[in-house]
Order: sequence, then structure tokens, then C-alpha cells
Amino acid sequence: MVKYALILAFSYPRIDENSLLQFLSCTNHDIKMIHNLCSSLDILDKNITLVTDISKLPSDVVNCNIKRNPFPSDIFVCREICQFLENTIRGIEELTYKDDSDFPEVLVYISGHGSHLNIDENNEQCIVLYSEDGSHLKYLLSKDIFNIIFGNLPINSDGTMEIPLWIAIKSYKRIETDIEIKYIPEKLGSLVPIKVQLTPPIASPANSPDLLTKPYRSTYLANRGIPVSTRMLIIVDTCYSEHMTYFPFIYDHKFQIMNETNNSNIEVGSILPYCVAISSCEFNKTTTSGSYGSSLTRILYMKLRNFKNRLNISQLHYIIYNSDISIINELIRNESSHPIITSTHYSSDIDIPFFSNFKIKKAIKIEK
Repeated sequence: MVKYALILAFSYPRIDENSLLQFLSCTNHDIKMIHNLCSSLDILDKNITLVTDISKLPSDVVNCNIKRNPFPSDIFVCREICQFLENTIRGIEELTYKDDSDFPEVLVYISGHGSHLNIDENNEQCIVLYSEDGSHLKYLLSKDIFNIIFGNLPINSDGTMEIPLWIAIKSYKRIETDIEIKYIPEKLGSLVPIKVQLTPPIASPANSPDLLTKPYRSTYLANRGIPVSTRMLIIVDTCYSEHMTYFPFIYDHKFQIMNETNNSNIEVGSILPYCVAISSCEFNKTTTSGSYGSSLTRILYMKLRNFKNRLNISQLHYIIYNSDISIINELIRNESSHPIITSTHYSSDIDIPFFSNFKIKKAIKIEK
């Protein structure tokens, strides 16, 4: 089985004496831990793409496919996410599987700053990036992360595409009570889309003897996003991350079931790959990081790096919140992290990607 990983890990360094965001000193440790976890999941370094702003990386990752920029600019990050999903995973050359169960598995990991914006009176979650010149902050919404993953954003045949990005305009919300009138600061979102250029697809060679067995994709107008046969595990270690992947179902630990979310761009009857996301905290809360790494990353590293058994969503939630490791219990008790699990599937009993010998034989139809 082919396995891939996309690691997005940003420290947000100071740019030209401008400190727009808190520097995350934990990022190098996060990279080291998530790479170690990838290795334990049998993901080869050649299939790991690391997108980062860290100049001096751990020696463990030198053989990975490293994409580096001095800071996480909007064009750089969005281009590399799209490039990975549209080309590395979907592939210009279509994959031929050995049988109906030989499907790829993909791990996507995000370590960085998360935030939220008021857009049309809705509190939208997002990851924080810099503008291309580093002068101000830009925001990639959770719903557009979803749209990138599943190929929902328009793209031209040559690989040029427009990504919705936002800037924040400071405002004050008037709150009136019987006692007083308050003005609470908030961030209003203003749309400033960007254009990115992906590697052009390779045209099918004329009269090629391999054309029937190894067809090439000559345009980006077809076969968008990840294949529906793909199984994806996503880890989001940022603030406000509960619905960062915008998936339609969320785990309810009290009843051990998946409840529907209110994510509005999931259409009734949509066919989606089987994806599971583990987020660091609720949509309205922050999470913390220390010198030894971000909280959720530390928890999953300690619990999963040596775990070799089958694992479904209910079991995953249980081993996180009923740990025999004091550090994990302290992180959760102090609310450094409060992991939330969401999915594209309505059942909590299906084994999660990378922890299963259960093979999906057909795409999943989402019923709402």
C-alpha cells in the first residue's frame, strides 16, 4: 500500500523587525515528533512532503521532500498544499492498484497559528499566514482547506488557480445590556484572493505503447482533489481547530457516536473519501505549546508511535482521555489541549486510516 504525508509546520519568524505573531519555538520538536510518527506508520521519507519556514531542520528529515520559505507566505503555502494534493496524491500519471483494496493512505499534519474571523456574522476558523511581502497577516479559512483537499476550487487547464484568502479589519461589536453598553473588539474578514501556479500537467505522448496501461492527465479540468478511494488522517495542532477540516461528523464521547455538524458546504449525497481529523481544541478555545512541542502533537506521539493494532474513533478517543501517561493527563487536565475528532463518515466503529487492516472497497456516500 502506498502511503504519503504532508507536514505543514511553521514557526513564524520575525520579519524585518516586524513581530506580527508570537514565534513558535516548538516547531522543530513538532517536526521531529511527527516525522517519527510517520516512520512508525511505514511512510517512506521520499513520500513525505515538508512545508516549513525552519531554516535548520532536524537531521531526521533531510531525505524528505522539503519545501522551505523564510516565512509562511500565502502564495507559498497554498501552492504547496495544492501541488501536493493535485499532483503528488492524485498524480499526473494515474495509479493502477493491485486489487480493490490496495488504496493509498495520506497523513496531513498542521502545526502553526490558528485564528477566527467574523465573516457575514459567522465566526469562521482559519490558519494564519503572512502576505507575500511579510508586511501583514493573511487567513486561509477552514472551509477552503476543505475545498482544496477535495478539489472544489476552480482551476485552469494549465494549473493556475485562485485561492480565497482574507485579511482582518479591526472593529468593535456593540453589546448592550440593562446595566451597560460594551464594545468588544473583533476581527472582520475582507476577501483578498490570490493566484497560484501549479506544475503544468504532462500531456500524453502520441502513439505511446504505454498509453492504455499508464494514461497521463493532460489537463487539470478532470480528476481533481484526492481520489475517493484514498484514506486520510489529518492532525491539526492549532488554536480554534475543532472544525478546521470542515468535516460533516463529530465524535460525541458521551454516547460514543458521530453527530452531524453544521458545516454548510457538504452537499447532501456528496461522495467523499474516508477521512478522520484530530484537532487540538474546540472552535472557540486556544491551545498551548512548550519547549518540547505542541500539546496535541506530544499526546499523539506518545500514544501512537508504538501502537500497532487496529484502532477506531471510539478507541482513539478512549486511549487519549484515559491515558496511563502522567504528561498526557496533565496536558488535558490543564486544558493545554482538548482533542476533538471529526470525520467524513457517520460511524465511529470504522478503523481509522493507518491503524487498520480493513480495506475500503468503494467510496462512501454521505447521508444527511
